[in-house]
Amino acid sequence: MYKYKLLFSALILIFFLVKVKPLGISIDSSNLVKYTYDYKFIDGIYVNFEQVNINQPIEKSKILTSVDYNNPDFFDLILSKKYISYFDNLGVKQTLVTKNIWVMLVMVCYISI
Repeated sequence: MYKYKLLFSALILIFFLVKVKPLGISIDSSNLVKYTYDYKFIDGIYVNFEQVNINQPIEKSKILTSVDYNNPDFFDLILSKKYISYFDNLGVKQTLVTKNIWVMLVMVCYISI
C-alpha cells in the first residue's frame, strides 16, 4: 500500500513540475528522467525529490527496525512509528521524523491537484 502511495506522490510531483513550465518557470530538460509504465522504483523510503529522480531510496536493509522485512505491510508499520533510524551510505546512523516524511508527501499531493 505504501509503495503505491509513494509512486502516486512521485508521479504527482513530476506532473506538477511539468505544469509549472507554462507559468514562465523554465525547467532544464537535461536533468529530467523519462518515466514509463515499465520503470521500476526501488523499494524504500524516498526522503526528497533527488532520491526519486535518481531512484535511490533508503532501502529496507538499511532501516533499523524490529519489523519483519518480508511483511507486506512493512512500510506502513515503520511509518506508524515516530522515528525511523537507518544507516546512510557512509554507515552513519541517521534518524528521521516520520511525521515530516508524511507531511512532505501530503503537501506534494495538495499543491499539485
